[in-house]
Amino acid sequence: MKNILTIAGYDPSSGAGIVRDMDTFFSLGIHGLSVPTCTVVQGPKGVAGIHPTPIKLFKELVAMMGKGLPLHGVKVGVGCDASYVRHIAGLMKGKNIPLVIDPVLSAKNGTELITEKGLKALIKSLFPLATIVTPNIDEASRLCGGEIKTIDDMKEAARLIIKTGPKTVIVKGGHLKGDPIDIFYDGTAFAQKKKRRIKQEVHGTGCSFSSLVVSFLVLGYTLRDAFFAAEDVMEETLKGSYRIDKKGYFYMSTGIVNHLKVTHTLETIRP
Repeated sequence: MKNILTIAGYDPSSGAGIVRDMDTFFSLGIHGLSVPTCTVVQGPKGVAGIHPTPIKLFKELVAMMGKGLPLHGVKVGVGCDASYVRHIAGLMKGKNIPLVIDPVLSAKNGTELITEKGLKALIKSLFPLATIVTPNIDEASRLCGGEIKTIDDMKEAARLIIKTGPKTVIVKGGHLKGDPIDIFYDGTAFAQKKKRRIKQEVHGTGCSFSSLVVSFLVLGYTLRDAFFAAEDVMEETLKGSYRIDKKGYFYMSTGIVNHLKVTHTLETIRP
């Protein structure tokens, strides 16, 4: 069985972060390993706080994952701070395995999930090691230093981000008006996927998408095929999203990605 390590934040509502990544891996028949960079205090009104994993403990956990356990891929989400990012870079050096980075910079309510020093370390130390980086429009805007309003802006952002070192960039267009379009760029050619916008807001889509991408890479898909396979599966999981609140009990107002849908579509999306 293949093993993928996710290094990201822990969301106790299980709507995002390492728990959502693990669900994705398992749904595709892959064993998930996980190390939390932080614990995110999350509830009905979004993120209320972020508590970094003690750095000594984090280093011990990462070291254990790198000893005696075959790693076939790594996904990185919330980087937290520079010391965490640099330690992840140390783990990746010399490893010829897929590394997918979802550069999570802040929560929906604006809570910062990585420090400025952490962001600089992410770009300098991890992006050059990345197979694919998957920013949404807000993240891409911050990474390239320009506002993104159009598809052409998304393509220009992808061109700028790829200069920082990753092999491929996927800019997710869910925050643009109209039906969302995601852009794939491998430094040579662009590809894009247009989707129908669903009415309900769904939590954890970025985490799920990036963990799908790394999963398909580990399963032997090409970069381009992994992009389209992840897009197809995301459409199915979003259609089947569910809520964990009840009438009279307001807990999670957004939907949760339904990974049970993955097994229903896997055989139909093989390249």
